[in-house]
Amino acid sequence: MRYLSYILALAALAVSPLMAEDKIELPPFHHIVGVKPSDAIKVPNKFKLGDKGELICATCHGLKDIDKTPIDEVDKEAADFLVGGHYRNLTGLCYQCHDEQKTQRENIHILLDEHGEIKKKQCTYCHEEVPDRDKKLSIAELKLRLPME
Repeated sequence: MRYLSYILALAALAVSPLMAEDKIELPPFHHIVGVKPSDAIKVPNKFKLGDKGELICATCHGLKDIDKTPIDEVDKEAADFLVGGHYRNLTGLCYQCHDEQKTQRENIHILLDEHGEIKKKQCTYCHEEVPDRDKKLSIAELKLRLPME
């Protein structure tokens, strides 16, 4: 299961929705800017970095002066909205710099291993403890970590 977009959204929220010096609020699912990529990130030459080697709007976007354009006026359908053109999936852009193999995780919904045994760790993503598979349990007995909805 791919979750890089989710991680980028969380990273953006964790840092702050206000990133640029002039306090432009970035849209959801947006990459952070103003930071230097770590050694684990390999930014291709076609992606511009700022004067200090930091991520800027033009790192991912090819539109001229996108950082000076009001967000609601940015042409998201333009061929150069994302550097390299349109991508089938947004992760196609992400994997230009991020290692695809290192951003994968196991699908937590695959609960059984190759021998039909429960992967107990998978259960505890949603449940406080591993439910008894052989017993019919009520909703309360499932001990969910979050409400059903």
